[in-house]
Amino acid sequence: MTSREALAIGTDVKPPVLFKGEYEQWKDIFMDFIERHELGGLIKKSFEEGIMPIPMKTHTVGDEEREYQLPPEEFTEEQTKRAKTDRLAKSFILQGIPNEIYVKIDSYKATGKEMWDQLEKMLELKIITTARIVSTANMVSIAEEVNTAMEINAARED
Repeated sequence: MTSREALAIGTDVKPPVLFKGEYEQWKDIFMDFIERHELGGLIKKSFEEGIMPIPMKTHTVGDEEREYQLPPEEFTEEQTKRAKTDRLAKSFILQGIPNEIYVKIDSYKATGKEMWDQLEKMLELKIITTARIVSTANMVSIAEEVNTAMEINAARED
């Protein structure tokens, strides 16, 4: 197995790396990697729904009620797990994409879901465009073959 193949497959702890022209295969292998992770269900949920809303807490001061964000140390066990998986979702994408794609994705404040959506949009559009170019090239090639066959038949008839 070459090092490129090993990177494309990934490991139990490192996601697969996306190589040019291999998005569909990478997506399947990447999702398989996520599903094998111990928190895979929650990571997938983060990709589908986005980050967990920050829990709020109400505090009464005199006659006023004030709402503020619950600090992470006061999260329930489930909220703590979900916050961790939100970070993992983004981290796994960042580990699995090459620099030329990374620079095209707004990753600074983006969530794992937003990055995943941007990645899909960009690469699926590229696949469709490539398919159209190939399809057009095939049509031109077929037209050339038909013209050549017609010329040969016309030459035989003369």
